[in-house]
Amino acid sequence: MTQTAFTVFAADISPDGAATEIDAADPSPVAPPGVALRWLHFDAGAPGFQDWAERRLPRIAAATLGQAETRPRCTVFEEGLAVNLRGVNLNPEGRTEDMVSLRVWIGERLVVTARLRRLMTMEALRDDCRAGRGPTSPGAFLARAAKGLTDRAEEAMLDLEERTDAMEDQSLIEGQKVDFTEIVAVQRAVIMIRRFSTPQREAISRLASLGDDAKATGIERFANEDHVRL
Repeated sequence: MTQTAFTVFAADISPDGAATEIDAADPSPVAPPGVALRWLHFDAGAPGFQDWAERRLPRIAAATLGQAETRPRCTVFEEGLAVNLRGVNLNPEGRTEDMVSLRVWIGERLVVTARLRRLMTMEALRDDCRAGRGPTSPGAFLARAAKGLTDRAEEAMLDLEERTDAMEDQSLIEGQKVDFTEIVAVQRAVIMIRRFSTPQREAISRLASLGDDAKATGIERFANEDHVRL
């Protein structure tokens, strides 16, 4: 395939969820007729990505996808919707609490996502697309992305809390010597993950409540149907 070095995944998703991967060196952000959703997923740190974004997308979209600050948020612009979300780091050798950011731009039948590190939720969505179970609207995409990020964060926190409980039980019940610096480190990891829970919930709630603001962007389908999925 002739995809760019910064393209992680690119596909057109039909109304039945089947996906056709895009073979393009310079992928267009415009979904062709008959396509329910075009999803373009990029490595924001790869050479050429920012140039592509500045040439192909509205200025505010390029700025949003390339920004350094990625606190969870949802913002409506005249040209589309900008969403920042975060997920736990499940990469090998990575620290779970070292959150991975996901930048999202929503346009008419378009989702553009960008990340600096692998995000398992996006890989799961890619696999769903390849299996014929792709999201067929921006709202469906965001709902599945938000659920995947939330579920993985909750699982990670539960695992960390169980590790803490097990170490404390070893010390208090079994009388074993425990490295309390490790307990503190695990507790700190849980706190760091929870620190992003509130702004992330607020961003998702903002998405779920979109109505007239989304209509102002011209993304009628998101305004009329998709926000209820969230």
